[in-house]
Amino acid sequence: MIIHEHLEQGTQEWLEVRLGKITGSMVANIMANGRGGKPSAQTKSYMMQLMAEKLTGIPTDFFQSKDMQWGTDHEDEAREIYEFNEGFNVKQVGFVELSEFVGYSPDGLVEDDGMIEIKCPKTTTQLVRFFDSVGLPAEYKAQVQFGLLVTGRSWCDFVSYDPRLEGKARYLVTRVYRDEEYLEEMVTRINNFIEEFRRLFQLAT
Repeated sequence: MIIHEHLEQGTQEWLEVRLGKITGSMVANIMANGRGGKPSAQTKSYMMQLMAEKLTGIPTDFFQSKDMQWGTDHEDEAREIYEFNEGFNVKQVGFVELSEFVGYSPDGLVEDDGMIEIKCPKTTTQLVRFFDSVGLPAEYKAQVQFGLLVTGRSWCDFVSYDPRLEGKARYLVTRVYRDEEYLEEMVTRINNFIEEFRRLFQLAT
């Protein structure tokens, strides 16, 4: 494992380190189920994306919507509130490189055995998470568990934050632990993905 401590997320150097690697924001594509146990369309599409990066040396251009930019802009604020409310010091690192094909960009490492994942969603989404006691939204399970897999950590605090709100719905935190059964399945799928990737890469070079 290589921890790129001083690499700033979002920079060209960060994009280059991530190039051709399975990452947390995209690993759900590998966990998606296709028909009859075959790889899903999302899995195939993601493999071609990484293949293009490897063959060209050019990182994929990522679309960032207005809502996504909002989340990025308020992540530091959410991290500071987490540190104050929970009493933890959060260490920021740029990228955790597990192997040639696998890496993860954490929102922060907490103490010796934890990490943090921050989301700053639309206000309507934040209210649904509060009133329905959502905890960890299902769409982020793969990302969070992947982060625990790559970093080797035992738990993740999932933080959902909206500074436009006042009161209890403004800041939500949910402790998520490693799901070893799920991680076993994830490792199997990642290994199968990498094996097929290597095979196709050799055909293309």
